[in-house]
Parts: sequence; structure tokens; C-alpha cells
Amino acid sequence: MTSAMLDQAINAALDLYRVGPPLYLHCWAGMERSPLVAIGLLCRAESLNFFEALAQVRTQHSIAKPLIPHLLILESLLAG
Repeated sequence: MTSAMLDQAINAALDLYRVGPPLYLHCWAGMERSPLVAIGLLCRAESLNFFEALAQVRTQHSIAKPLIPHLLILESLLAG
């Protein structure tokens, strides 16, 4: 996962989200990548901070466990 790949995925999800929710995101297991994109989407679309977005994703999908290296990439994207 690179910063550019994650940014592209979040932007694509954001474009679809703006067309009209709900938006269904899914990866192979639905535990790491799709929750990561959902967190980034909520931060950008709803102006939630990282922890608010993570809590909201986990409320809807309790098995969400984004990988720490991916979360660090997301944190860097959101900061810059």
C-alpha cells in the first residue's frame, strides 16, 4: 500500500459517496483495506477526526482491524 494508492482509493470512494449514500466498500476479508478507505472517506466527507471515523467504522463493522502501517499512511495523508 502506497500513499498514492490509498489517496486514489479514498478519492474514488468520495466521488461515489457524493453521488448518494449508502456506499458499500469491501475487500477480500472486509477487515483491513475497506475499513481503512472508509475511515479516510469519513474524515474527508464528514470532517471527522481520525479517531471519530475509526469509532464510527467499528460501530458499523466491529471486525474492522486496519493494519498499523496502513493507518500511518492514512494519518500522513490526512495531515498533509
